[in-house]
This record gives sequence, structure tokens and C-alpha cells, in this order.
Amino acid sequence: MYALLIKPSVKQTRNGRKILATISELGAIELTGANISELRDELASLQTMHQDLIVVACGGDGTVHLAVNSFPDMQIPVAVVPLGTGNDFARFIGIKNPLEGIRILSEGCATTMDHGVISISDGDSRKFVGVASCGFDAQVNERANRYRGPTGTLKYLVALLVELSKLSARALEILIPGEARRNERMTLVAVGNTTSYGGGMKMCPTANANDGVLEVTFVAKVSRRVLLRVLPKVFWGTHVKHPLVTQTSVPRSISAGSHSRSMPMANEWVWDQFRYTLSQAGCECGKQSQQLRRNLGLWNNRRPPSMQPRNPELRIRKDYLVHSRSP
Repeated sequence: MYALLIKPSVKQTRNGRKILATISELGAIELTGANISELRDELASLQTMHQDLIVVACGGDGTVHLAVNSFPDMQIPVAVVPLGTGNDFARFIGIKNPLEGIRILSEGCATTMDHGVISISDGDSRKFVGVASCGFDAQVNERANRYRGPTGTLKYLVALLVELSKLSARALEILIPGEARRNERMTLVAVGNTTSYGGGMKMCPTANANDGVLEVTFVAKVSRRVLLRVLPKVFWGTHVKHPLVTQTSVPRSISAGSHSRSMPMANEWVWDQFRYTLSQAGCECGKQSQQLRRNLGLWNNRRPPSMQPRNPELRIRKDYLVHSRSP
């Protein structure tokens, strides 16, 4: 049985309603939960009644993120019909359009893939399947998600130009097992399970969701001029050749923290990127396919700034997720 997790704006377009009607003909039902907690309870109930339950994420990367974090366990299969803004995750697994996603629902086969897990010092955690980041790009993503104007990559480029006036490096403490502790000011840190976000921006160009390794991209403190010059190269992944951009692979985990109150708290910037990453992602498959919808409950689950830890620390590790793809 298919359970649809639908990005709300999809229903507001003629094409979106047409796609949803096609999926409904397969005997699908629509999930009604508005946040992670409600969806987890709803899915747990459905799982006991339907052993063949498959969650279909009808949206972008944010929808996928919501689905992945709403599963009572990782045994529910997920599929993706890309109807979001950037759909980076869908492209990564080879789904280029909604019709392709629908075809895979009936013809695809299941497989497994990696996913990341972020553990925050307050005991909370979140899964991600795309790119998790902190710093400048997370701020751009937050602004882009508030825009109602342009769509796709243009949406994020507009947000980037606006945030450029506020560009500043953040003091970070990074700890990677087997490497020396790093204390320096950085423009951003991106941890990639897959390659891109923002509608094709390949921040982690060699990331592979099937190798058990996370790819980490560090961008040191840069000027606005340098950032604008390097930005176009991100779409081809050649920005990593710049001397202020470094990369490393993390087979186990990476810890990051900040002692600066001016830096967004770990659960803020991680969740911002999660929402972005997943609202960009299209579909995800596994031995049990699962599909996600835009994470509407993510912001509701955040604590007020006064309740946030003063010295936040997060750990990111890589686990495994099941997803389905075309044979």
C-alpha cells in the first residue's frame, strides 16, 4: 500500500494535482500528520495493518527529510516523486521527473543506501540523506525557503545575493577521529552523503551514498569578492580546487561545536539544511521503500533561543537506509 507524504504547495498547481491523481489510481492514501511526531504515530499504526506499506514522498528534499525522520523504524520502504524546488536527491538516485518517479513505483526494485545521523549535545538527533551544513549556505537556505517568488536554482541564487551583505565567518571547533582538532573561522562546513543541494550546487562533488563514508567540505574565511568568483564553479564541483576550500572523507563520525553566541545553534543550522536538503530531494528507495514530504514540523520542534545550549556540539555519523530504484 502506498502512503503519500505531500508537500502542501503541490496541491496548488494543476500539474501537481494531475500527478497526485495518477498516483491515487494506484490505491494510495494521503498521510495527514503535520509534523514528525504525528507522522510517526500515523505510520506506526499503518505499519501494523499493512506489511507492504510504502511511503511516497511527493515533494522535494524537505519532504524526503520529513519522511525519513518520521519512520517508527527504518524498515518502511520509501519512494520519491520529485515535485520540489531543487530535487537534488531525486537526481542523485536517477529520477529526473515525476513521471519517472511514478514508473519506478510499479516497476522499480529495492536497494539500500547510506544516510547520515546528526546527534546534538542535548540528546536530540536527525537523519539526513543529502547534505547537512552550517554557516553561510544554511543561512541562504533559510532565506530561500521563505521566498514565494522565483523557483528552482534561481530561488537560491537570489537568496545568496541578499545574504552576501551579511557574510561572516564563524568560529568552529571540528573533531574528526584520527585527525587533529581544528579551531578556526570558517564560512561554511558541508557534510555530504550525496553530492549537491540548491538545485544542482555540487558542494560535495565526490560524495557517494553507497560507500559508507561522509564527504566533508570546508570553506575557510573568504571575502565577498572571492565567494562570488568561486560560486559558479560549485555547479561543476570544481570549487574544491580553490586553496581556501578543503575536503576530507569521514568513515565514522565528525563532531562540531561553537563557543560563540553569535553563531546559529547546531540544531538550527542543521535543521535548516535538512529541510533544504530534503525539500530538494526527489525519491529514496531501499529494501523497504520510503518516501518523504517537506518537513513542516521541523521548525515547530525547535526550542526558543533562550533554551538552546550555550556550547552546542553535534556528531554526525553514517548509517544505512533502504531505497528503491529502477532495475
